[in-house]
Amino acid sequence: MRAPHNHKYDGLDVYLPRVERLRPGDILLTRNRNGRRGRIMSALIASVTGGSFSHVLICAVPPTMIEAMPEGVGALSLHRCFAHSLKNVRVLRHPNPDVARAAGGHALEHRGRIYSNRRALASVFPEGIAPKLKNRGIFCSALVAHTFKQAGDVGIFNIPIEKTTPSTIEKLLGLLDVTDDIFEKSLSPQNIEEFVALDGNRIDSPGQRETKIMLTHAAKILPDIDELSLNYPEAKLTPPDSFTGIIPFIVSAFEAGVSLPNGSKFHAALRDLDSKTADLIDQGELDAVADEMISHDQAAMQRDLAESFDPDPDLDTRALVGIMKATKEQLASRIGSRDALARRSGGSKAVASWLRYQGKTIPIFEQRATITLEILDRLSGPRPGPHR
Repeated sequence: MRAPHNHKYDGLDVYLPRVERLRPGDILLTRNRNGRRGRIMSALIASVTGGSFSHVLICAVPPTMIEAMPEGVGALSLHRCFAHSLKNVRVLRHPNPDVARAAGGHALEHRGRIYSNRRALASVFPEGIAPKLKNRGIFCSALVAHTFKQAGDVGIFNIPIEKTTPSTIEKLLGLLDVTDDIFEKSLSPQNIEEFVALDGNRIDSPGQRETKIMLTHAAKILPDIDELSLNYPEAKLTPPDSFTGIIPFIVSAFEAGVSLPNGSKFHAALRDLDSKTADLIDQGELDAVADEMISHDQAAMQRDLAESFDPDPDLDTRALVGIMKATKEQLASRIGSRDALARRSGGSKAVASWLRYQGKTIPIFEQRATITLEILDRLSGPRPGPHR
């Protein structure tokens, strides 16, 4: 169901991201200055850390941003986001594109990881006030720092991961400020009520529900993974911290099992873990939320398509070009990841189930590219009135 139109934005300028200019590894800092629920907490975080921002995200594959929220580590698509003011957002870019791209790739591995309030507090306060816990949780700025260290950065992110705050990232020397290139002032879209305010309260989304499901699934699987890794140290396995890390772990475990003695109990335990993971994926919760995301995306595309027939359509041609570019990049990334994982599946049931689930989104990217191209072709032709 479409949200009711928010008339307070009629005729109002906002700042929209140019997603075609976004790059993997780009860092987005935000502060909530417009939401009724989170504004006070956002101001407190910025004040305590001595900075201008309270939250940080990292770009995986444009326009997909990865972020650690209280609900867990999940994804946010930037192509339907906006900011009320440029003072509430900042985009920083690592000068080494290879390191940045690798960091964006590592960020995807953390989806479905729990959020740690204790660790977030410990990044600011002494450990006596907020003791450090030995758990799998992470918080927003630590996630960004961790992905860049995974990517091999040794110069810019020279701070302890657990002590990284939005303020420390904001003040890091060597990162390039590309905010003015990414965000552009524009008249508020007519369907802005369906956009996410980066400097306001978040609207409920299927992506948030997907994160919650992943957290629930991970809680059921990760203890088994810990036990397998502990009982068979000769396999030299590193347990993951998140749901999306479970599939690569299972692949690595099957590969490691080849060199272990035949008949080892390791193989039986691994097959049980593999089947349990496949059963969780196949039980349908993730499929239901994927179908919801697909339906939401299709509805948005159909509205844009219908709008393109209007004599004066409320469509931004440059934004559509950006969506087209980002969609092609997402499609290539999904297909590449799918093919690489399929080559290493080793007969895993869990990998087969995961590939089926991930494969559901590929047709929607293809459809989005086709419809966007059709809209752009129509807008580039002769029209009775101006469009923007």
